[in-house]
Amino acid sequence: MVLETTVIEAPLQGQHIQFLIGRDVLSHGVLVYIGYGNLFSLSF
Repeated sequence: MVLETTVIEAPLQGQHIQFLIGRDVLSHGVLVYIGYGNLFSLSF
């Protein structure tokens, strides 16, 4: 599978956010998030 998308960079200091993944990207894969372990896995 080939996925082409546009990406941008933005400063996120002081917001307790390390990165954002858009729904357009997530719609092509499987995201598993384990909140209590602060872990995630993203597979395509």
